[in-house]
Amino acid sequence: MKFKDAKSFVYPDGRLWLVGKDWDDQRFNLLKRSHGQCENIVKGQRCKYPCADPHHKILRSIERDDRLSNLLAVCRNCHWELDKKQREARRH
Repeated sequence: MKFKDAKSFVYPDGRLWLVGKDWDDQRFNLLKRSHGQCENIVKGQRCKYPCADPHHKILRSIERDDRLSNLLAVCRNCHWELDKKQREARRH
């Protein structure tokens, strides 16, 4: 895999650590995948708001993994709610 930023790399297990232009490109790919709509499922349906942020399914602070399979494009409200649930889960 060829990176634009010298600080980006692939872990031996395939996880990605993306920096700078590489992270920007991944965010673009995420936006393209989501068609600009939040990918979070709320009450059985996809959220109706436009996406604004990338959200890591597995916390970035726990396991840095910037692969698309670990990312959701979410609106700000869903991002806040998902982060809150992750923080609560870590406490228990």
